[in-house]
Amino acid sequence: MNEITLRQLQIEDFEAAYQILIDVTDWLLTNGIQQWQKPLPREVYLRRHAAGQNYGFFVDDRLAAVVSLIPNYRVVEWADDLPPSDYVWLGTLATAPHFIGQGLGRGMLQKVEETLSQQGVTEIWLDCAVGDGILPRFYQSAGYIPHITKNVQVGTTPLIWTLFSKKIAE
Repeated sequence: MNEITLRQLQIEDFEAAYQILIDVTDWLLTNGIQQWQKPLPREVYLRRHAAGQNYGFFVDDRLAAVVSLIPNYRVVEWADDLPPSDYVWLGTLATAPHFIGQGLGRGMLQKVEETLSQQGVTEIWLDCAVGDGILPRFYQSAGYIPHITKNVQVGTTPLIWTLFSKKIAE
């Protein structure tokens, strides 16, 4: 098994990290997966980067995936369903296409949970498109609890999304 390390991305990592978002968006759409209709806007990802919210998963010192870890993020579609505070939103998790299918997902989630737990975070929230069910099944198999499923407008397309959470410490 490959050793996965997680670290906060540095400014010199930005272009490679953002390119993963572009490549994954193309890969998802090519494979009929409606998770993202377009990449996260560059300026949004850059703001997250400046705030220290973008992290990278490295396999043998190669950037394999990215994730944004955003404290108390208020996603508009779930505003009434999220706790008032004391959680981290796991967003924009994207594995570089040449690493997809290598079984890194579970290890990546474990690294996020360990890192956040060490920082005193007790709960993680995220959402995903239901699609063919593979993403919801993946998160449930990793211990994430589904809370609500509803139609969410993504661009011009209404999609069914599920909101998940997981307690990682008491």
